[in-house]
Amino acid sequence: MLNTQIVADIFYVMTQINKELDVERKREKQKVEDLIKKENTTDKSKYEEILAGLKNSKYPLLKNEDKLTEEQLEKLIQIKNVSPILKEMHEFKEKIRKIFNTTQDWYTLVIES
Repeated sequence: MLNTQIVADIFYVMTQINKELDVERKREKQKVEDLIKKENTTDKSKYEEILAGLKNSKYPLLKNEDKLTEEQLEKLIQIKNVSPILKEMHEFKEKIRKIFNTTQDWYTLVIES
């Protein structure tokens, strides 16, 4: 094992990261929808605002940030404002993507991130 070489293909790594991000996006949205059903009318508006931020959030989260349209960028900002976990996951995804795109020694940079 001392002479083992680690090999990773950006396509498979990014596919897995996007899959996890999408699962969490769906989980967050479902959680808020459930809270809206359970809450009384005074608390509903807070959750409806969060839900509005999460609706139509798939492509702004999964698409490469540098390829987003102005509308998608605005939506991404809205998503990040209503969901700290999705914000963190998206920023991590973009960090990993940039590492793959800018260096040959990506393994060291991923471990240090």
